[in-house]
Formats: sequence, structure tokens, C-alpha cells
Amino acid sequence: MTEILTKGRLPYIGWDNTTVIAQVRRGYCIPPDEDWPEPLYEIIKRCWDREPQRRPKFKYLRLILTGYFADGE
Repeated sequence: MTEILTKGRLPYIGWDNTTVIAQVRRGYCIPPDEDWPEPLYEIIKRCWDREPQRRPKFKYLRLILTGYFADGE
């Protein structure tokens, strides 16, 4: 999600893969970008849920984001 919203910018700048994995396992979440509205960041945080079955499915994300961007929010 963050790569989509930042047009491909790396989400963990300066971190190697080992560091990223360790930090994510500790519960680290990328802080919201100043350009991300709070409702959008809430969707992003759901994608990081530790339980895979609780993460939104791609079909749901496509539906939500298509509507989100079509509404001009």
C-alpha cells in the first residue's frame, strides 16, 4: 500500500531486509505521511495486521481505493 501511495518509493529507506523484518516483527509501523488522510492510513494499518486472515483482501482494497480516488478525496 505505501509503495502505491508513494509511487514506488521504498518504505524503509536506509534499512536492510534483516532490519525491516526485525522491526516489523516488533510491531513497527511506518508513520503516516503528511499527505495521507487518516482514513487512508487506517486502511494501510489494517494491511499490517499480524494475523493474515484479518488483513484486507486485494479485492476489497481495489474496491475501496477505486471509490476513494474516484470521489476525489
